[in-house]
Order: sequence, then C-alpha cells, then structure tokens
Amino acid sequence: MTTSLSVGNPDKWVLTSDVVYTGSRLFSPATQIISLGTNAQFSIIKDSQYFSRHYEYDSLGGPLPVSYVANVNDTNWFCSSIGHAYHFDIGPDDINNQCFMAVVITPNNSAATLVDGFGTYSKSTLSFTPSIGFGTDGASISITPSTHVTTAPNTHVQLPR
Repeated sequence: MTTSLSVGNPDKWVLTSDVVYTGSRLFSPATQIISLGTNAQFSIIKDSQYFSRHYEYDSLGGPLPVSYVANVNDTNWFCSSIGHAYHFDIGPDDINNQCFMAVVITPNNSAATLVDGFGTYSKSTLSFTPSIGFGTDGASISITPSTHVTTAPNTHVQLPR
C-alpha cells in the first residue's frame, strides 16, 4: 500500500492510496476496505472521492481483465469530514488485484501549518457490510464487526502548508 499527498490548487491537496494484492482460487470471497483520512484541521471536500479497481477474472479460458470505477453515490462509500472509506468484495477467481482511492482535502483552520494524510487497508476472510468510523485524528479507523478483520499498518504522509 502506498499513500501520497500532492498539491492541487491553492489550499487544496490530493490524498491518494493504492493497493496491489493477489487473489487465488484457494481463498473464499472476502471484504476489502480502503480508507483515507486527515487530521481535524482539514476536511475532505464533499463528493471529491474516487475509487477504481482493476483485476483479472481467472476463467477456464484464461484471465479476463475487469475494471470498475465507483460512483460518488455508491452505497459502498462511508464518508465523514475527516475520513472516507470504500468497501468491496473479491471473489475466489479474482487475481492480480489493484485498487486506487483519492480524495481532495482543504484546511478548515487558517493556523494549520502541516497537511496530514493517512491511509489504511483492511480485509476480512468473510464477506460482510461493515460499519466504519474514524477517530478524531483521522488516523484511526474502526470496523464493525471486527472478527476476522486484519488491518495493515497505517500509512502517513505530511507536507508543509
């Protein structure tokens, strides 16, 4: 997982995260969750979120490429002012998976001197619809139910304002 922060327009930054993972016929369908957050001195601009997924469906005739881009109104989004998450399922025949997420953040405090961004990636061995919450620092995410869920270490990026 890679998380990046880049300058957009004045006082706007693009926070992105991408994850590359493999699948196998050995794994059952599972729920994946990718999320981005910022600290309380910044906010995510409403409807700025983007999610795409590219993978191959391992069919008997050979791998077939599949691409998906989520609509901002997709019910798999969880959105708050400091964190956004997207959850999706992978199937046992989905291989060579890649997903990408982006949001645009802006300060809500003129005294903020550093721009913070955080990324997380979680997966479950079960397929479920999660309930997601973000801590006030934007760095922590809570997923319910939490059984069978593993979360990669958070990534953190920071730029001077």
